[in-house]
Amino acid sequence: MADDSQSTGEALSPLTVRATAGGATFSVQGARSSWSVSELKTAVESVAGVGVAPVDGQRLIYKGHVMKDTESLGSYGEKE
Repeated sequence: MADDSQSTGEALSPLTVRATAGGATFSVQGARSSWSVSELKTAVESVAGVGVAPVDGQRLIYKGHVMKDTESLGSYGEKE
């Protein structure tokens, strides 16, 4: 993730991501409302491990809707 994306947008509380297979949970620290969903997927991969949660194998769902890679987290109403 680029340094600009980390410095812009509101800081979010740690985000918790739960895997549907196995039910493991991962906590992503330092997420910003300006991050794209794609950036969040990269952060999840780095926390969980490449073999555990590869970016191309992730489908993030928020409030029953599949999140689009190009949308920002802020566009989903995620705020501090």
